Amino acid sequence: MQASCSLRVTPELHRAVTAAAKAHGQSLNQWATGVLRDAVAR
Repeated sequence: MQASCSLRVTPELHRAVTAAAKAHGQSLNQWATGVLRDAVAR
């Protein structure tokens, strides 16, 4: 199953998370999925 999640964020936050994803060599979707997975695993 594949689900979709749309988030509304400020342009500043979008730039920051896009830069973080790029720094990790990932797409924004890959990076955000990993961050969310780590957060719920705590």
